[in-house]
Amino acid sequence: MTASSIRIVGATIVPIAGVVLERSEIAFSSSTGVIDYVGPVRGPRGAGDIDGVGRVVIAGLTNGHTHSAMTLLRGYSDNVPLHIWLEHMRAFELRMTGADMRAGLRLAMVEMLRSGTTAFIDMFHWDSMLLAAVSEAGMRVNAAPTVFGYDSVGFPLAFGGTGAEVVDQTPHLVDEFRGDPLVHVTYGLHAPYTCSAELIADVAARARQSGIGVQIHLSETRREIEQSLAQHGVSPIRQVFDLGLFETTLHIAHAVHPLEGDLELLARANVSISHNPVSNLKLGAGIAPVGSTGTLGSTWRWVPIQWPPTTRWICSRN
Repeated sequence: MTASSIRIVGATIVPIAGVVLERSEIAFSSSTGVIDYVGPVRGPRGAGDIDGVGRVVIAGLTNGHTHSAMTLLRGYSDNVPLHIWLEHMRAFELRMTGADMRAGLRLAMVEMLRSGTTAFIDMFHWDSMLLAAVSEAGMRVNAAPTVFGYDSVGFPLAFGGTGAEVVDQTPHLVDEFRGDPLVHVTYGLHAPYTCSAELIADVAARARQSGIGVQIHLSETRREIEQSLAQHGVSPIRQVFDLGLFETTLHIAHAVHPLEGDLELLARANVSISHNPVSNLKLGAGIAPVGSTGTLGSTWRWVPIQWPPTTRWICSRN
C-alpha cells in the first residue's frame, strides 16, 4: 500500500480469470491508473479510498464495433433500410470537418466511459490527432482508417486524400503509435459492395506481408447477399475468403446472413466477429446466428448497441 494508491475496499472483485473475491480490495496508482494490488482488505478505509461494500468491480468493457465520431449524427436518419441510411450518412460525412471528428470522438468516449467501457474497435476516419485523443483519455482503441474505394474521398473537409492514400498511410500510423499500449491501428475496408475486388485483394496482401490486421463490414443484409450472388456468384464471405482476406487477422462486423458453407469458413479462420443485434434489428437486417455449431471456432464480440442507429452506448465484453 502506497500513498499514491487509491483503494476500493470491501467490494466483490470479478477478475477476467480465476475465482471471484468477496469483500476484498483492489488498489491502483492515482497517477497511472495501473492496478498494483488485488486481494484481501489490508486495513481500514482511508479518507481518499472508495467504499466498495455492496459493489462489484469488473474489468473494463469492450465495444466490439463502433463509428465513434458519428455520435454527432445521432437521430439524423432513423427507420430506413441500411442502403438508404448509408446514402444519408455519406452525404452528411462529406460536410464533417476535423473539428467535428474530434468533438464526436470525445463525446463517444465520455459516453463509453460512463458505461464502464474502456476499449473499443472502430471503423471511421482516423489520423494522428484522433488517435492521440484516445490515448490521452486513457482508453484503448483498435482503430481502422476505413476506405470505400481507391479513388473515394470519404471526408474531404477532414482529410483531402483518396482511399488509396489512406491505405498507403495506414502502416505509417501503425509505426507512429507502435509504442503506445493503448492504440492499435488496422486496415479498414468498408464492405465488399463498396470496395472493389482489386482493393480487397490488395489490402489482404499488404496485411499478410505486414502483419497488420483488417476490419470489414460483412454479410450485414439480405440485399448485400443477393447483390453478391448476382454479381460474383458467391456470398460476400466467400468472396473475401477467395480474395485472401481470411489469411489476415480479421475482425468482421455483423455476419448476419452467412450462407451454407460460410459458417465453416468463419470457424476455421483467424477471425473475430462483432454481434450488433440492436443496430441490425433497427435497420431491419436480421439477427446473426450466434451459437451456431459452425461458428464455435470464431470469437464473437457482443455489441448490444452500436452507434449511430441508436441513441446511447451500452456495451458488453466479448
